[in-house]
Amino acid sequence: MWILLAALKLLWTVEQTPYCAVFGSIYEVEEAYLADYIVYEELSEASAEVVVFEQSNRLYADRSGMWYFVAEKDFAQHKVFFTDKKNQAHFSVYFTKFESFAGCTR
Repeated sequence: MWILLAALKLLWTVEQTPYCAVFGSIYEVEEAYLADYIVYEELSEASAEVVVFEQSNRLYADRSGMWYFVAEKDFAQHKVFFTDKKNQAHFSVYFTKFESFAGCTR
């Protein structure tokens, strides 16, 4: 019986998408080939895969959707390139003014 329950749990476990793990210190690069992720900025929160709140303190950028932009790439956990072509992006983001709205939407 416990084997059946374990198998069902594995089937229903939601796998976290890779872009949900993009949080913390972010550095914006000028060329796409230098980036870890290519990102498209949406105009609507409903169509974005990640709603991002730009933190003013690195220590508070500790969960999905919390980004702290750094000026030096050596201090960044992730490097992103913003593109204007949605079909070239790894994922899309929407920048919100409210911290409680930040996070993965899908």
